[in-house]
Amino acid sequence: MPASCITLAARTIAVLVLLNGLYACGSSGSGDAGTSSTSTGSLAVATHAPSDIRILSFSQSDALHALATVDSDAANSMEMSIGSGTGSATVTFSDLSTGSHTITVTYDYRDDSGTLTLAASTLNVAVSSGSNSFSFLANDFDLASYDDDGDGVSNAHELVSGDNPRVNTDAGGLCVVGSSTLDHCIVD
Repeated sequence: MPASCITLAARTIAVLVLLNGLYACGSSGSGDAGTSSTSTGSLAVATHAPSDIRILSFSQSDALHALATVDSDAANSMEMSIGSGTGSATVTFSDLSTGSHTITVTYDYRDDSGTLTLAASTLNVAVSSGSNSFSFLANDFDLASYDDDGDGVSNAHELVSGDNPRVNTDAGGLCVVGSSTLDHCIVD
């Protein structure tokens, strides 16, 4: 074999080795050199509702709502489907980027007077490619912090008890001056 053929073959092999090395360094594993892809996964979120929420799901199911939010991004929020009589809620997010995400679930009560937050929980979850699932337990939810009338009883518990969570009636059933949303008392 002539020396020129050996030199040409050596150069060709050297170029192929160089191109292979460049391809390996620039590839994201998608098959195209120099391109990148973001892995995504779906996340099914489920809740086990606190007892006051379960009770409300029997009698106040039309007014009870649950919202799941990913990474505190309102654009990445979805209304959850609530089971009647269980208060448990479910939703599935598709095409979430893989990695760590913060998921917030909020239970609200909505009526003609507005929206009351009843309970909320925020937890971190790791999303991998493919299907993922995550559950919030009943004791993950904070109900005590949501007390719109400041009487020391949570909004959820007042609704379950038949009281108005917008009106502080701690003073022996009388309305506290300054209350503005009134169901069972009037302040002039």
